[in-house]
Amino acid sequence: MVITSVNQVDKERQKEIVMLFERGISIGAIADYTGYLYNDILAILTYRGKKINELEPYISEYAFKDKKIIFASDMHLGSVLANRHYLDLLYEYAAKYNIHKIIIVGDFFNGSLKYTLKSLKDPQRQVDYVLDNYPYDENIQNYILFGNHDYNLLQKDEFLIEELNERPDFTFLGIKNTYINWRGFYFRLVHDVKNYHMALPNCHYVKYRFFGHSHEYNQNSKAIWLPPLSNPCPNIAGKQQPGFMVIGVRNGVMEAQKMVVTNNNVSRGPILRKEIL
Repeated sequence: MVITSVNQVDKERQKEIVMLFERGISIGAIADYTGYLYNDILAILTYRGKKINELEPYISEYAFKDKKIIFASDMHLGSVLANRHYLDLLYEYAAKYNIHKIIIVGDFFNGSLKYTLKSLKDPQRQVDYVLDNYPYDENIQNYILFGNHDYNLLQKDEFLIEELNERPDFTFLGIKNTYINWRGFYFRLVHDVKNYHMALPNCHYVKYRFFGHSHEYNQNSKAIWLPPLSNPCPNIAGKQQPGFMVIGVRNGVMEAQKMVVTNNNVSRGPILRKEIL
């Protein structure tokens, strides 16, 4: 179920969610029970007065212990920008280097916005296409944050998320932004969605941020703007180089390497190292 504001949730339902939380029920279990996304539950609890110190153990329930994780963004599946060969190269790289998690920071789908393939403008067809054609490896799990294009798609039919859950290798983190707990450090994932107004608690322990949406790689001391894993978008200025990031956390140091993707191979780009203690 896709909601854009806490006010869309009946007050009695909000009270029920708070009651379940106070009984020690996990946010993930509450999300499964209510049909809302993980981030929706966090936002509702924040709206109902739950403080950050109460929510901290739950941000995020998806606590990763992996030494390395792949971060990707802006695949735009269902559009002329999408490139299935890039996905195959991504999976080949993950399998070769024993990386078992891929975090996708928005615009997994293209929705019905610009550049959508005519044959996939129908939301159901687009979802079916992705379910049937996205690579599968039982050793690799995808954690997906929804962006503005995904939001455009999911608004069309509230049951589409239920169908997407048929893929055992898909875990959906929410819409627009979320937190992950990776080896004891908190990171924030962000992809702009203008009409989505669910306010998450402000987790001041965040060590670094990863942004989708810009279609152009950039980085500074506080964040990385991820490269798109799709063909260049004609209406966005600047140099768009398809790729993904391989990021590791070890001994209080984050190491992030940009991987440049072409139709033939994956080549290693620059490495950013940052202390996050």
